[in-house]
Amino acid sequence: MTLLQEALFLLAATSLVLGAALSLTRVLRGASAGVRHRVLACGCILGFILPALLPLLPAPTSPASVGEPASDANTPVAAEYCGAPGADPTPVGARAEHIVFGIGGIWLLGALIILGRLMCLHLRAHGIARHAHPVAGGRIVGVKADLCPGVSLRVSSSVPGPLLIGWIRARIILPAVAARWSGDELQAVLRHELAHVRRRDNLVGLIASLLVAFHWFNPLAWLVASRLRVEAELACDDAVIRAGVRPSSYARFLLDAASRLSMGPALPANASSPFAARARRRLASLLDPSVRRTAPGRSLSFLIAAAYVLLILPLTALRPPASAAPQLHAAPIWFPTDIAAGVWEIAAELRENRGLHAREKDPTLAVRLPEGVTTDPNGAWEIEAHRAFALPEAKYGCVFNKPGGYVHLTRFVGETIIDYHVARVPHPKTSLPERALSNLLDVVDLGFMGDFRAYRIEVEENGMPRRFTWQHAREIRCVLAEFARNADGQ
Repeated sequence: MTLLQEALFLLAATSLVLGAALSLTRVLRGASAGVRHRVLACGCILGFILPALLPLLPAPTSPASVGEPASDANTPVAAEYCGAPGADPTPVGARAEHIVFGIGGIWLLGALIILGRLMCLHLRAHGIARHAHPVAGGRIVGVKADLCPGVSLRVSSSVPGPLLIGWIRARIILPAVAARWSGDELQAVLRHELAHVRRRDNLVGLIASLLVAFHWFNPLAWLVASRLRVEAELACDDAVIRAGVRPSSYARFLLDAASRLSMGPALPANASSPFAARARRRLASLLDPSVRRTAPGRSLSFLIAAAYVLLILPLTALRPPASAAPQLHAAPIWFPTDIAAGVWEIAAELRENRGLHAREKDPTLAVRLPEGVTTDPNGAWEIEAHRAFALPEAKYGCVFNKPGGYVHLTRFVGETIIDYHVARVPHPKTSLPERALSNLLDVVDLGFMGDFRAYRIEVEENGMPRRFTWQHAREIRCVLAEFARNADGQ
């Protein structure tokens, strides 16, 4: 249940941070938009990088680390079906990991859809920038030389209003109608866009969009991302006013811009329009003399981030207990072991399903392993197989016709003898959501085709049991793939 506990902690901690950010912006209604934006931005960034911070956060102490003998990290472990390497070999553990895989598949599908939409928008924006032409002359050139000599400024007839493109290297795209704007209007627009550049709003917006993609099921992520965009516009409007532009003149220009975007005469009455709500709030803020327009200091970000971290510390009780026993194969420090195992498991299952779909179309892709024992002429390995086929795309490099099939691989590395045992076992009963997800993935040749498979994996080194990891799975695949190539060549 370690993976479930870590996922529960991440969900609870992220929701707490995002909820606190929204609540704090309500409390700070009298503060400047820059302060409110900083509160929301820090919440988004912390929620996005929280998985990377897991190794640095405290975890409850397991009983083994406070007096009981610590279990050996090399305890024999069997990984079954959706059980990642090192999963609980009991039926309950296998069933829990099976449920985790189903939930993970649904989450991954939603995340991929949103990430695909984000990529389409990114490509569309860069297509606009690529076809936009540099400013040739006129009033725009003079204003650009005064305000933003180091920023790329282009004009395009494809955009109805000013557009800022680029997360690192910013490019400002002006509409073709900008040639008819007055010098004051051009200055106001460019000051607004330059405020976005200085504040790195595009980069913060990207992080917020990625947070939404990974937490698409969490309404707090959508609310924070929406409020973040509104507060960013208000903060940049404040920067324009601080630069000396008259609020009434700037508000009149925004009103004219709203009407030019064919959103109705002046301000539209349709409150469901996001542009309408944003324009109405921007105009109300510009014409309100009591609104604070001060820019937040740099130290505010550290104070807000520290407050968020202190807020989520009590939730570390939801994390799985820290084991005192060292692990033989650890995941990279920036990616927790169990989450990395879960990602490996999902990717390996999808790759195996793709290979089995390809095998249905071309049976020659799978090479039947000879029954009995086969020895490498060079003495590097020995394979004992029963009802097994070598398939490079398979999770463990092999598939079986029916339960009872197995592959016993022995590798000889100097004085070290490593034994791998892969066997097919009966699969736990599948649930309706898992079968529905499989049918959906079958459309793109990634489903199980009704054949839910389960495996039992064991590994020993010089007769001593070792914890099975995906590094071992890769080694099995490599040896079986080499064996299949040689057998196919003969």
